[in-house]
Amino acid sequence: MLARALTGTLGSTFAWTRSSAFLPDVSPEAPAVRAGERVTTYAELDRLANAYAVALLERGVGAHSVVPVAMPRSSTLIALMLAMSRVGAATAVIDLAWPAEHLREVL
Repeated sequence: MLARALTGTLGSTFAWTRSSAFLPDVSPEAPAVRAGERVTTYAELDRLANAYAVALLERGVGAHSVVPVAMPRSSTLIALMLAMSRVGAATAVIDLAWPAEHLREVL
């Protein structure tokens, strides 16, 4: 099991673990996400997710928070979803093309 720590600019530390039973042990430079021509490595995805997790914590997002997200599929979306998972928040992926009534119900 690999343990890591995320230290936020507020001085807080967030720790998580990765079990090799669920995730393969891959090189940090291996491709993690391919979106169009853009390839994001595991190391880049990890750095992005850490930065977003710190920003979320600074804004008071944490365990039991639900964060609506409306953006196209991309490595940024994956990093945001990973960051929300790291801080204990849930993601509510929404599509702004949905009818207004449906958006109100979801939000």
